[in-house]
Amino acid sequence: MNTDKHWNKFGEDDPYFGVLSDEKYRLNVFTDSAKEEFFSTGYQHVDSIVKKIEVHLNRSFKPNKALDYGCGVGRVLIPLSKYSNEALGVDVSDAMLTECKLNCIKNKITNIRLLNASEYSANFSEKVDFIHSYIVFQHIPVRRGISILLKLLDNLSENGIGVLHFTYSKKNNLNWFIEMIRNNVPIVSNIINAIKRRNLNYPTMQMNSYNINRILVILQKYGIGEFYCDFTDHGKDLGVIIYFEKKSV
Repeated sequence: MNTDKHWNKFGEDDPYFGVLSDEKYRLNVFTDSAKEEFFSTGYQHVDSIVKKIEVHLNRSFKPNKALDYGCGVGRVLIPLSKYSNEALGVDVSDAMLTECKLNCIKNKITNIRLLNASEYSANFSEKVDFIHSYIVFQHIPVRRGISILLKLLDNLSENGIGVLHFTYSKKNNLNWFIEMIRNNVPIVSNIINAIKRRNLNYPTMQMNSYNINRILVILQKYGIGEFYCDFTDHGKDLGVIIYFEKKSV
């Protein structure tokens, strides 16, 4: 399954719902108040993680250059720009990036730079002080997600901070089985779309589980000696937000 193609489709047809899967964020019913609420969730998220960074990693949070992987339309990137001298947004969907740029212009934000995920993977070699990704890796096939994680850690400077979210398990075996079939048997997605009266080729939103032991081994190899975590429960999927500081190896 080509997840890039699916996310470009979300970006073109339903960019806000693609970020937060709530029916009130679908474009055909999207109101100004819903948009305001959508972005307020981003400010709440950033304020929350900043407080936890300052408490658990014992430092003032003021990165020179921050990077949000899977920035979408800017829900987290825009509030993150308030804390950073420069905020970089990376996304696989050009349509999402276009919408993000429009939101930055509307909010008169000038310290944001946007990159397509392919451009980031191939050409980005700068060091950043902060890396962030939330409810993103879960939609990326694990092998590719691990490569992205390694790239992010390579770009993170010494003493830089990371806040990354991964899903690691389904709540039960039935959910796991349904996800596996849906991801690997295309006709199943077509049938589900037909039942929901959607276009048969409506994009699928994968939910992938990562091996947390593997994630921790990678972090330790990159000099992370300690970390703090929050568990997440988004219905059918269990996850964890990992907060860490990269020390010199």
